[in-house]
Amino acid sequence: MEWAPDGETSWTIETRCGECGTWAELLLSSAQAARFDVVLNEQIALMAGAAERLEAERAARDLESLIEAFRLDLIGPGDFAPVRSH
Repeated sequence: MEWAPDGETSWTIETRCGECGTWAELLLSSAQAARFDVVLNEQIALMAGAAERLEAERAARDLESLIEAFRLDLIGPGDFAPVRSH
């Protein structure tokens, strides 16, 4: 996405579709551009929140796997000891 003023009361905004990659050029009034910016920021916040939730879920699954491996004696503290070079 690229933004540039187009005169004193308008903005040219180039957008790209995330699905197909097609670019489109929009000519918006300053008020429309401001609203577009608000909606864009809201969508970015939603995506960031979803990414954080996915990462937390992945970390929880990894921790559960590690705990289960300890419980089953598949790994122990020695598996995490520093490797010494001779």
